[in-house]
Formats: sequence, C-alpha cells, structure tokens
Amino acid sequence: MVILKKRKEKKKNDDDNNKVFKSSSFNSIGLNSNSADEVSSEEEGYDGQDLLSVVTSIRTKPTLVDPPPLPQQYWTEPSASSFNVRGANYLKDRKKMPSADNLFQLFAVDLVKVSQPILTGMCNHPDERVQKALRAEKAGRLDSPMPPFIFCVNITLPGSPAHHLVMYYAVDDMSLIAPRSSSDDVTTPFNKLASRFFFGDSDDFRDSTFKLIPRIVKGNFIVKNAVGNKPTILGKKVKQHYIQNDRFFELIVDVASDKIAKRVVGLSVGYAKTLVVDMGFVLEGKHKTTLPENMMGTVRLNNIDFKADLRSVKQP
Repeated sequence: MVILKKRKEKKKNDDDNNKVFKSSSFNSIGLNSNSADEVSSEEEGYDGQDLLSVVTSIRTKPTLVDPPPLPQQYWTEPSASSFNVRGANYLKDRKKMPSADNLFQLFAVDLVKVSQPILTGMCNHPDERVQKALRAEKAGRLDSPMPPFIFCVNITLPGSPAHHLVMYYAVDDMSLIAPRSSSDDVTTPFNKLASRFFFGDSDDFRDSTFKLIPRIVKGNFIVKNAVGNKPTILGKKVKQHYIQNDRFFELIVDVASDKIAKRVVGLSVGYAKTLVVDMGFVLEGKHKTTLPENMMGTVRLNNIDFKADLRSVKQP
C-alpha cells in the first residue's frame, strides 16, 4: 500500500509538471511563446544534431579568480558557430546562418547562494570579483588582471535558498562596443547596436534588443519541450535591471518578476543535475544596417548540482 501511494504521488507530480509546461499561461510567457515580436518565427533547426560534440573551450589564462568561480567541470564555452543567427539578408529571405566567432570571451561563471536576490548587482558587490579586481588594478597589482570591459549576465534563481547564476565575459576590444566620436567613423552592424545597448540611456531599447538563444543539449523531455530552442527577447517576459559603468555592464534577469517564469525555473533547477544546457546571448538586428547578427557570448552548463557546497554571498 505504501509503494502504491508513492507511485500515485509521483504520477501526480509528473502530471502537474506537464500541466505547467503545456498550460496556456506558460505558452504566453515561457520560452516556447510563439509571439512574433518575442521569438524568431523559426526553430533553430538543431534537432538530430549531436550538440554534445560541439567544440567547447574556456579562457586559457585564468582571469579574476578571486573569489573562486564555479568549478570548471560545470561550465564551458560552446562554439558560436553552433548557433544560428539572422543573416545579412534576413529581412528579405528570413534565412539564418551559423554565427561568426563570439565577440566576447567567457572567463568565469558563478553559482552562489543568497538569502534573497541581490538586484544591486554582483559587479558592484565589494566582495565579488569585479570590485576586487578594480581595487587590485588601482593598487598596481598584477595578480588579478582586469579586462578593458566586462559584460555580465546575472540570472536570479528564486527558491530557498535563492541563487544567482552569473556569467562574466571579457570585452578585450573596446572598438566593438564604444560609441563612435564622428559620423564619419565606420561602424559595424554589431557596433550600431552595442554602443546604444551598453552606453545609451534607453532601457526600452535594451529590453527589446537583448536576445537569449537557449537549447537543452541533454536532459529531461519535459524541460526540453518547455525550453525549446527559439530565440527569446527576455525583456518582454521578465523584468531586467541594468547597471552601467565605464568598466562593466551588468544585466540582471529578474526571474521572480513573473510568477510563471519563477515556477518554471524552479522546476528546471530540480532537474539541473541531469541537464546539459547551452545559452547564447545576442543583440537582435531588426534593420539591414544591423545585420548579420553575431553572438556576443555563449555558455554550456554541465549537470550542475545545486546541493553541492556552493559559495554564499551576503547582501552588500
């Protein structure tokens, strides 16, 4: 009788999970939305490909390693060419193509526990890697070299405890993102977007431009079906916070700002130890002058164990 009861409880939990992922509420807010202004009109076409064989790498020279990041067994940087982006003639032919190389380079990933989400940013936190590196740089120390600029994607994961998943990318070439001083300067399609995104004053522009390309490389079919592989403009689904600085830019994805996203992420965290997940970050090109698109950065998360001895971060 006890075994039968447990089986019934398990079946009910599985049915509840399926209802969440298939519900109309999830389809209107979650990653599988079909709204034309929120996602690409096409799937990315990865079905049948061996994504586990995609070439991955990490920054060869450790950068900003204080405090220690998430162990490298849990994260790598998949090749940008394994992601499809809008081509130069996308507005006419709707064709996508493999991205050119990542413009930025992943150098650290953090997964930290917090009592509640820190929406003032990890790059501003006095005990975290960016502020420590800036202090070391100011003191003339070379043990923690600071890149010219850092792009940080910080995803809040509500729960008990709550977590932050934080990806740090080095921008080694400032000409990629810096505003041009003269209208005569030649600008690339990416620079047209990036200069406004990183240094402009419009959060509406940022909300409508930052795009996530997700894919479940290996994992539970429920999560796979829920996440899909369609590019998603996150700022149209959840609240995003932006922290601008002359040495870094942090984008905080506030998952708790939407109750459906919060529940879906909570379920995904429960499956995390069995998942291999890729994420690619790109600025959406909506005009011919901002095409083709180019991946800014990518990350692969490998079977992360949320029950491991993760580092805790206190409110600043």
